[in-house]
Amino acid sequence: AVAAPMDRHSPRLQRCRILSMVTLVAIVAGTIEAPLVTAHELELTEVHVTFSPDGTFRLEVLNDPDWLLLRVEPFSGLPLSGRLEPAQRDRRLVSMEPTFADWVHLYFDGLRADVAPTYIAPHEQGPRAPDSTQLGTMRLQGQVPRGAETFSFAYGLIMDPYPVVFRTRDRELITYWNVGEDETEPVALAAVTPTPHWATAGKVLVAPLSLTLVGLGLYWDITRRSRRRTNRTP
Repeated sequence: AVAAPMDRHSPRLQRCRILSMVTLVAIVAGTIEAPLVTAHELELTEVHVTFSPDGTFRLEVLNDPDWLLLRVEPFSGLPLSGRLEPAQRDRRLVSMEPTFADWVHLYFDGLRADVAPTYIAPHEQGPRAPDSTQLGTMRLQGQVPRGAETFSFAYGLIMDPYPVVFRTRDRELITYWNVGEDETEPVALAAVTPTPHWATAGKVLVAPLSLTLVGLGLYWDITRRSRRRTNRTP
């Protein structure tokens, strides 16, 4: 089942954005003993998208766990927890899974998909930021709707640019840079799904759907002309 896409210009969403900014400023300003850091230094965001042969998807959102709690907690309806030890923070983030899922939007053909969120705490063998900060992971899993052709993504809790990393059918890693809470360009599932369930002609690279369709059109045109030459009588 899918839900209708959120109206990004709704008064409710605008109020939530204002609340988020006010809360962030208040908490950072109140933490006097902590050094002043920028939003970019706090976010350390990466998004990894994987489509599996069985028709499921896994999307992993990596963040500094302290920043993540700071951002998601104001929307939970619960009192703010303030500074927490790592174990307490991670338990709190587990309880924030449904709230986080409300602010991450996965679309197939423009329709929002249901996701099952799971928080994975930082660990020694887990992902790290370039500055060696151990990152927490919010893993979102679900089923790709049968017959879907495009995928797009929006992360409603972030302000800075961040990378979205796809693995192509040929197992290549393609990085797509997205800006803040904006929705990505639609990506053709045929380019990133390692299964014949979504058939594709030739090799298609991850790209906005418009470019992918142009490439497929050229392929089919060349193939048609080649067949004509082959069948032409000498």
